[in-house]
Amino acid sequence: SVGNQAFVALERLTNDVSQQPSQLAVLDATSLALVQTITLKGRNPFGLMTESAGKLWLADVGSPFDATEPDAGIEVVDTATLTSTLSISETALGASVFQVAVDATCGAAIVGDPSVANRTSLVSFALDGSNLATALGPTTGFDLRGLAWLPSGQLLVGDQRSKVGGFPVHVFTAAPPTCALTPGA
Repeated sequence: SVGNQAFVALERLTNDVSQQPSQLAVLDATSLALVQTITLKGRNPFGLMTESAGKLWLADVGSPFDATEPDAGIEVVDTATLTSTLSISETALGASVFQVAVDATCGAAIVGDPSVANRTSLVSFALDGSNLATALGPTTGFDLRGLAWLPSGQLLVGDQRSKVGGFPVHVFTAAPPTCALTPGA
């Protein structure tokens, strides 16, 4: 929620296929009454939304098996004006976006190639959509899961590939203004 409003992404799938515009329901957080429905620029919002500075960041995957869709990518919704923009297109990413996270200056996303395996990579970007760079991957499958920015500016990236002692969590540090990610604590 942002202020007194809660936001719910509506995929609007037909037989598990995104064939129509997705929407964002805006609810009054106290009464849970529907305030407004926004038609999104992208299709098939996937995973958690991230909020930073009054903006919601969504991963619009479209079809996970097509990385050339003009209406898929990273979408930003301004919660004050209730307008949205497709900040980084899927074609610019070269992959479908499955999760996005931002801090005050930088963003990161887990993206997957259009293969059946959906091999994942980690990309970073400046919040204006510039400086797009791959920081990790591609993996051999749909392996990267979960992003979290710490107050220290470090980015945590979950990895479901089993290693001795458990499952790794990769740690990166972002370097504004380019937002390039450097591995390590």
